[in-house]
Parts: sequence; C-alpha cells; structure tokens
Amino acid sequence: MSTFTAPGHTPAGKPCKAGVGETHALGNCVGLHPVTGAVWLLILASVAMSSLAQIALKAGMMRPGVAEALSGSSTLAAAQVVGSSPMVWVGLGIYGASTIVWMHVLAKVDVSLAYPFVGLGFVLTMLLGWLIHGEALTPGRIGGTLLIVLGVVILGRS
Repeated sequence: MSTFTAPGHTPAGKPCKAGVGETHALGNCVGLHPVTGAVWLLILASVAMSSLAQIALKAGMMRPGVAEALSGSSTLAAAQVVGSSPMVWVGLGIYGASTIVWMHVLAKVDVSLAYPFVGLGFVLTMLLGWLIHGEALTPGRIGGTLLIVLGVVILGRS
C-alpha cells in the first residue's frame, strides 16, 4: 500500500517551512536543514567509523586459517572460521554504528550533498591501512586518492 504526500508537505503531512527548502516530484521537502558544524561532525564521524570498520575487518580476515577456509570447498566451514573472528564482529559492529550515524545525517541534509563526503573514507582507509597493516602507499594510490579529495572539495563548495 502506497501513501500520498501532498506537494509542499513532509511525508508526515506537515507543510514545508516557508523560504526554507523546496519540494521535489515525490512531495518531500528538501534542503530543510542548514549544514551546521554538528552535521559536518556527524558526516565525518560516519566516514571515520566506516574506515575503522574496514581496518577491523581486514584484521579479522588476516587471522590464521581464514585464507585456507575461504579457498576450500565448504561455504559453511568458511563461514564458521570467519564468524569466529572477533575482529570481524568488531568491524561489523562499527559498520552498524556508522549506519545509524549516517541515517541521522540523511535526516538533516540532502543525500546529494552528504554522499560525496563518503569519498574521504578513501583517504582515511588508505592511511590507516598503511599505519596499521603496513600496506604500500604507491604514487598511483596517493594520486588517485588526491583526485577523490579534489572532487569532494568541488562538490562541497557547490
């Protein structure tokens, strides 16, 4: 069963605030909240948490026996080995928390504004991979990551 949102009203039936935001084709108000320092902190927190989740998952997947279990023929055995890694669960937990923070972001700003900042996770994840897991920082990785940052800066200024 679908519901209808009257143009110029929020999905809860409240009118859009005068002079703040506009209504798109689905009837939802957009641009209702200014991007405050608190919203930027939520965006950065979510991105940082996602990067930390990647590092934790990598640590869990580097555990002895994981590579062998994944290369074997039994999916159940591989799932048991991966599922017994505490760092895999830590990584999944961080991802869950990051998702909750991200939902708060999406409730406050347009997704087209917020989502490009996810690209900053490439920078943080690359640096954490280098610091914690000893991964190589090659010129190609650094250059590609800087191009992503440039794109985020351009989008953030628009």
